[in-house]
Amino acid sequence: MEKQTAMEGGLLGKSPNKEDSKEERIMKNAGLFFGLLLTGLFGGQFIIRLLRDGDFYYIEFGIGLVGLILLISSLFSKRTMKEVYRNERNF
Repeated sequence: MEKQTAMEGGLLGKSPNKEDSKEERIMKNAGLFFGLLLTGLFGGQFIIRLLRDGDFYYIEFGIGLVGLILLISSLFSKRTMKEVYRNERNF
């Protein structure tokens, strides 16, 4: 058996050209999807009720803000993980 290098076999022996399954993409981007879900549902409800009725719901605002923070932090962590992976490949 030949030993595959990281460039030939990709990470964990997968081929680099193979598309990830739907479950693998969701697990890799779980923070992103959950942040979008929280921001879309609760942040959207908060904005609609604030503009339509003038009511300020603290819980919807808080959960929408948590979703926004989760969304931003997952984007920044993904970027830093890509930089770490590039630096490891250069050694």
